[in-house]
Amino acid sequence: MPRALEVLNHTMRRLERGEASALEVIDALLAEELTESRRIKTALMMARLSIVKTLAGFDFTFNASSARPRRPLR
Repeated sequence: MPRALEVLNHTMRRLERGEASALEVIDALLAEELTESRRIKTALMMARLSIVKTLAGFDFTFNASSARPRRPLR
């Protein structure tokens, strides 16, 4: 939850000062993360990427010559 981590200190200070309950803090952190997730999803949709690629689906055999070990530089 990277976005929640970014706002954690500020949110915890609100809890320490009594401005928010523990439940409100948890809700705020989850809301931040959800907002960030939606922002990323919207950006990906607007980018019109045909498919999402992952390393698991990458074809490492397409260029076998690049897989050979290189000689160390002297």
